[in-house]
Amino acid sequence: MTHPCEIDSFDAARRGQQFEGETPLNQFPRLSDLLVQTGGSLRWHIAAGQTVRTGASPDHHFRLRMSGTLSLRCGRCLKAAETVIQVDREYLLVRDEDEAVRRDDLESERDVVVGTRPFSILEWIEDETLLELPPVVFHDHCEDAAGAGQRGVSGAAAPATEAPPTQRPFAGLAGLRSRSGK
Repeated sequence: MTHPCEIDSFDAARRGQQFEGETPLNQFPRLSDLLVQTGGSLRWHIAAGQTVRTGASPDHHFRLRMSGTLSLRCGRCLKAAETVIQVDREYLLVRDEDEAVRRDDLESERDVVVGTRPFSILEWIEDETLLELPPVVFHDHCEDAAGAGQRGVSGAAAPATEAPPTQRPFAGLAGLRSRSGK
């Protein structure tokens, strides 16, 4: 198995080539901007192939398997929160955006990607990693900035020990009304 940075995606699919590598996180510039720490790496494996279709040209496809641990910023305490990324997905390679729109089927298990020559493996892996990131990450348990409670990874507030006092949103208006003489 080889680890080139750029390939001819359709030729790789016709030949049934496989590629694998372990790439340091600091080699992904857009991803690095989102990380608290850029130590670590992404392990990846790509298996390219083609499927013969009756009465049509063959389908070219990639299967991407990727894993790694990323250090993202906790949305509550703003400290590093470890997030595991695991991808095992198949992609249909198409020649252009028009074909991508035409062949993108919401029912399909394959995602559609435009194959190019040259096709940058690392750029594609970075794209797929960015798409896998959760919108917000929380520690299992952390104090928020005000020290008012804990949140889990899901972002749901932990049960409070005391119920906060209930505020009535319009209670202050009664005092204003009596001062104005009305």
